[in-house]
Amino acid sequence: MKPIGLAPIALLMAVCWASSSHAVETKDACIAASTDGQTLRVERRLLEARRKMLECAQPSCPEIVKAFCSRWLVEIEDQIPSLVVRVVDPSGAELSDAQLTIDGYAAKLAGPPVQVDPGTHELYAETSTGTRVSSEVSLEPGERAKLVVLRLPQPVVPAPALAPAAARAPAPPTPGERPPSHRVPTGAWILGGTAVVAFGTTAYFIYDAYRKLDALKGPAGCAPTCSDAQTAPGRAEVVAADVATGIGIATLGSAVAWALLAQLDSPVATRAAHFAVSPIAGGAFATLRVDR
Repeated sequence: MKPIGLAPIALLMAVCWASSSHAVETKDACIAASTDGQTLRVERRLLEARRKMLECAQPSCPEIVKAFCSRWLVEIEDQIPSLVVRVVDPSGAELSDAQLTIDGYAAKLAGPPVQVDPGTHELYAETSTGTRVSSEVSLEPGERAKLVVLRLPQPVVPAPALAPAAARAPAPPTPGERPPSHRVPTGAWILGGTAVVAFGTTAYFIYDAYRKLDALKGPAGCAPTCSDAQTAPGRAEVVAADVATGIGIATLGSAVAWALLAQLDSPVATRAAHFAVSPIAGGAFATLRVDR
């Protein structure tokens, strides 16, 4: 009998060792994928977790690992949310030519719902005319096909340009024309001061008249049988008070009228005015004349 050579035995041992080593590596990779998948699931990174569960659910993985990963894969699929994005113009008409990105990654407007991880996501769309719109949307685990409408803003209408400063400035007065003035004329102030003095004089005469007439009622007085000569001083004071009152009313009214005409830019305000007061029985008569 011929002895068996060492070469075939060495080759057989090498094949067995390689097969065993590959099996160990596959087993370790499957276990690592299942562990990583569960960690990503807890962190709510469901898309990555699904990829890991697909790795450990392969037929080459150990049966127990494959069974758990297959079950976890179904649970993760049920938790992955998705959204549907529509872009509309200000009137509500849907646009199909807009470019959409979700968290910076390109996405299609038309087509099935886009799957994303739970949490907040940034949506950005730009039309072919350069109009842009963005929004944030928050999704919970298991929230499917959530509709998000991105409405383009109304176009901004530019404000009308202002006329040049030179065009807005009032035209200068022509030669010989006096610019309008809104100040109270000096004559109106003088008439107002005259009215104040007249009313003060009225108060004095009334006080003095009552003082003189009251003196006639005292123990040394003649009331109620006083003669005209005895009551004449008091009656004169009353007449003087009436005259002063009439002057005050007339001058005050004239001052107010003159000031109002000046505020209305009336030509009367720029003309010379002449005021005169004439005493009459029981008061006074005042005249105001404006030169033409």
